[in-house]
Amino acid sequence: MSSITNSFLTYAGSANLDFGATPGTNIVSVEVSGQTNILTSSNVKAFIMGESTISGSTGHNAYEHAVLASKITLTCGDIVTGCFRITGYSDIRMTDKFAVRWEWR
Repeated sequence: MSSITNSFLTYAGSANLDFGATPGTNIVSVEVSGQTNILTSSNVKAFIMGESTISGSTGHNAYEHAVLASKITLTCGDIVTGCFRITGYSDIRMTDKFAVRWEWR
């Protein structure tokens, strides 16, 4: 998981949702840690871009990432000191890792 800060004090990075090997699953989550400035009142969002270049998102190309955006719901929560959780829900079983982007203010 990576993290960057821009001049507007928006923190951003990426993480991987790992649905595992076949037969896969339809609900996964990942904890994003190292966010020392995050507060329980911070606004956090996660989204999927049509790319496959994020390190660790093995097995899926940019097209599959773009299609996934219409098949999965992402939620962010469980904000505590230094970390938060991204959860992905889908009506279908998926396998392997998909990259997600996140931002918080």
